[in-house]
Amino acid sequence: MEEGRHSQTGIASFVLSLISVALACTFFLLFFVSFGSFPDVLAPGLCLLPLTSLVLGIIGLVRKGPKRLFALLGTVLSALVLLALVCWFVLMSVVLRFS
Repeated sequence: MEEGRHSQTGIASFVLSLISVALACTFFLLFFVSFGSFPDVLAPGLCLLPLTSLVLGIIGLVRKGPKRLFALLGTVLSALVLLALVCWFVLMSVVLRFS
């Protein structure tokens, strides 16, 4: 692989993290529009995409040779989405427990 090219796993991580950001925003909007009655069935699926992106980003960062910008961006974005989703689900479980 050429030295000047970007990592393919890094690009895949970045694209998947952008998709997971869009899906998480859609989930939050649908939750607020439906006044909290949005089904929690989508929770595992929402966490799988950023988790896959995080793994690909870490693989892209560890590889030697190609540029790592997209791998870094994908890793950071997917970690932020995962953190937001986990915090959201913990907060909602606490709220539902005490209501």
